Amino acid sequence: MHSNAAASTDGLTIRRGGTVITISWDSVRSATVTGTSRTYLRDARRRVHTLRVPHDGRIEVRITLP
Repeated sequence: MHSNAAASTDGLTIRRGGTVITISWDSVRSATVTGTSRTYLRDARRRVHTLRVPHDGRIEVRITLP
C-alpha cells in the first residue's frame, strides 16, 4: 500500500529515540509525501517515501543527538 499526504507548513521534525532532526524553510509552503513501490532491507517490509517541498533553494537542517 502506498501512503500519500499533503500539508502546508514551514518545516517538519523527525524524532527517533533521543535524536531529533528538524528541517525548515523560509515560509509556509505546500509539502507532499508520496509512497513508492520501492522497498528496502532484506525482508522488503520497508517502503521508500518521497518528501517534496518546492522552495527557493534554501532549507535549514538541524540534528540534535542525545
